[in-house]
Amino acid sequence: MVKSGIYRQLPIVLILSLSVSISCCTEDGGRGAGEEDDRNRTPVADAGYDLTAAPGESVQLSGNGSYDPDGDELDFRWDLDDSVDSDMDGKDDNDVDARGITVNHVFPIPSETTTYTVVLNVTDGSRWDKDRVKVTVMMQDNMTPPEIDMSCRYVESPSGIIGVDPHFMITVDDVTRTENLMNYSFEVLGENEEVLSEDELRVLTLNTYEDDIRYRDITDLGKLSSGDQILIRETEDYTTGVRFLLYYLMGKDPAGEVILTK
Repeated sequence: MVKSGIYRQLPIVLILSLSVSISCCTEDGGRGAGEEDDRNRTPVADAGYDLTAAPGESVQLSGNGSYDPDGDELDFRWDLDDSVDSDMDGKDDNDVDARGITVNHVFPIPSETTTYTVVLNVTDGSRWDKDRVKVTVMMQDNMTPPEIDMSCRYVESPSGIIGVDPHFMITVDDVTRTENLMNYSFEVLGENEEVLSEDELRVLTLNTYEDDIRYRDITDLGKLSSGDQILIRETEDYTTGVRFLLYYLMGKDPAGEVILTK
């Protein structure tokens, strides 16, 4: 009785084994349904740093920091104001107001300082990611630049050591109104008024000791304030007589300037 019972169950065991074998031997070498999509990793969206703009100023939005782990080509779609559902689909952060890895846009001129939240949506064709960047448009009353007093002294240090080569140390002695670093840009002019370099001041907070120009945010972090320093390494171009100028919100006239002296 026991032996015949085993023989009666054997066909069932064989059928189950065959079924398992068939289900595992798929065309993709053993992967179950849906695993093919899992191999396509989600892209990473990067909308860049928060920005400050003057009324009517064109702002450049950049998604250059975005990437796809698989190296797939990305499609960049910008929603320029997540408080407005421009396509009326019930979602505020997926409108396609502009496309491209970089976009230039002039935001509406506000009656008071206004911050817009911009959303970057990126896709590799099947998967999506999003990132946000804030753009603050200053009201007209805040366009008047603060007055900045700066002084310069020459610092000699042992040569050959990165970061302590002879340099000009510019110190912010006084500022009539403390403002965010992002509101400033700088310009370095030679003795013949030629532009030796120019950039946004906030870039200097990301530099290294090997850079010729470095910003030291010492007091009231994130804002240009009394006590902060700008170090300019002495080079063939950056020498005595060169002028360093600070501009507020891309203004035409400098908010402060100083001459490099020894």
